Amino acid sequence: MRFDTELAVNLNHLRFNISLLRERYLDNQKIIFMIKANAYGHGIAEIADYASKNCQLDHFGVASLGEAIYLREKLPKSDFKIWVFSEINIRDMSLATAYREQNILPVISD
Repeated sequence: MRFDTELAVNLNHLRFNISLLRERYLDNQKIIFMIKANAYGHGIAEIADYASKNCQLDHFGVASLGEAIYLREKLPKSDFKIWVFSEINIRDMSLATAYREQNILPVISD
């Protein structure tokens, strides 16, 4: 087993790639930036904070309501949209309340 492996993320590359996407392909369309699974292991709050401030991203996609609530708790002053792409149980009123109170948007796909 290796213990000396590390991953270095260059956030300037993220900013460059987002700007390139906008310039070449998006023509003023919105981006939903997927940060599910703890931003694929890079830190959901840290990546969302950086991307909202430095890449002008204001829509983020997560896999679960728990991730969305965690993100709202970690970045309470942020006003970006959070879309949840699973775990939608419209019969559970406590979940409906969480979506409404925390300004979280469910994606209904079926």
